[in-house]
Amino acid sequence: MIEFQNYNQLPIYAYNHHLATIIPSLFRNIKEVNYTRERLYLKDKDFIDLDLLKNNNNKVVILTHGLEGNSEKHYIKGTAKLFLENNWDVIAWNCRSCSGELNNARRIYHHGDTDDISEVVNWASLNNQYKTIGLIGYSMGGVINTKYLATRTDQHPATLSFNIAVSTPCDLEACALTLDQSNNIVYKRKFLNSLKKKLILKSAQFPDYIDIAKLHTIKFWSEFDEHFSARMNGFVNRKEFYQQATLLNFLEDVKIPTLILNAENDPLIPISSNPVKIAKNNKYIQMVLSKYGGHCGFTIRNDAYTYAERCALEFANEVRSVI
Repeated sequence: MIEFQNYNQLPIYAYNHHLATIIPSLFRNIKEVNYTRERLYLKDKDFIDLDLLKNNNNKVVILTHGLEGNSEKHYIKGTAKLFLENNWDVIAWNCRSCSGELNNARRIYHHGDTDDISEVVNWASLNNQYKTIGLIGYSMGGVINTKYLATRTDQHPATLSFNIAVSTPCDLEACALTLDQSNNIVYKRKFLNSLKKKLILKSAQFPDYIDIAKLHTIKFWSEFDEHFSARMNGFVNRKEFYQQATLLNFLEDVKIPTLILNAENDPLIPISSNPVKIAKNNKYIQMVLSKYGGHCGFTIRNDAYTYAERCALEFANEVRSVI
């Protein structure tokens, strides 16, 4: 793996955990990623949109974005472009309601949901001649992909070969409490404002389904999870939701080569919540903690691609070389 042993590799802002997170999100521009969109209709009659990069390769990576993200996020497009340049096809899928069009079902998506990624993997396996399928997820996407690996072992196609999780919150309750800290108010407001707008639109689809008055009183992330994340997705309360969306509860069952890459200075993930001990006891999991990187940042000076993206490609090629 690439290591930041030479700190001259880092732009000056990368030493600050907030700037390392925010600057790439605002200013990193990945050009020449020309997706072809295909709509996938799900078993429950809802839909998700897949953004594809295909060049008749026999291997593919499936990319899963973070909370309120989509296939246009810099970390998804950067990963997509790097893998396409190295002879991989790409499926960058958008969670329900994230592709620019509100989905049809009452629910949208959440950290613990593995139904949709399962259908995406099955689509890739059944509709294409891929000899190797890999998963790459960022933040929430890392949770979704890795929980899928751990809990649906009897449903994996034989071609599913590896999983890479970047900036992944492995203890969702701990990360929710961190998001409620005053120094993280920018991130909390961004997520809450985006989700509130989406739920207001959802309430127009399904009148009386969402307590709009309550939505406008939400101040803490824990409140949002209690009244909306949990109850909209069939959980009794946020405790049950956190239990089902916390990777620490499922990692022991991962049986496919998995790289978890987090940064020690991630403002949204407490360093103590990283599954270092579990990784040591599971031969399929490699846990890498970079000193710097922020959340989904990992910028390298004078490089079009990030440390996370280059690590992902290296890990994917290493795994494929021994299949």
